[in-house]
Amino acid sequence: MQKCSKCGQAVTFFTAKSGKQRFRCAPCDNTRRNNRYHEKEKVDPELVAARQQRYRERYETDAVFRAAEQLRLNRYLKTPEGKKARVECQQRYDASEKGKVRQQRAQDVHSFKYLARRAVSAAVKAGTIEKPRECQRCGLVVGRRRLQGHHHNGYDDAHRLDVIWLCRTCHAVVDKDGHGDQA
Repeated sequence: MQKCSKCGQAVTFFTAKSGKQRFRCAPCDNTRRNNRYHEKEKVDPELVAARQQRYRERYETDAVFRAAEQLRLNRYLKTPEGKKARVECQQRYDASEKGKVRQQRAQDVHSFKYLARRAVSAAVKAGTIEKPRECQRCGLVVGRRRLQGHHHNGYDDAHRLDVIWLCRTCHAVVDKDGHGDQA
């Protein structure tokens, strides 16, 4: 049993693609290879541009590659690091001028919805409206935080507090069906 030439950890030797025997553990060998690859990119920005162009072309033309990349991204976004990165990215966008303009435009266009939602939220906090524990359409028991208020009579001032409490699935079905059967 030999020792890694970098970290000294006990490893069995392996034969590289070149045919040479290597006495490095996998992490040390990967680090060496990655450093060598990125050092070339630091010297030649054209390599970076060419690699990015190849990636874009492959992503646009190869449906299997595109699906695999989407799967990889979705897996990453489910990890704690991915969730944290997504939140940080959204916060940066919301704090940017473009994000503020988008939020203001959405508020202006949908002000009646915004006011109705705020009224329901305030009524729930004040105790005027009680939020049940189960969906009023399918009866599924979920936590209070997971139920969504559905304005089945619209967002007019007279009906701002007229909501039925639905689980996410039922809310999507009711919205898709054009406010179909309630309760």
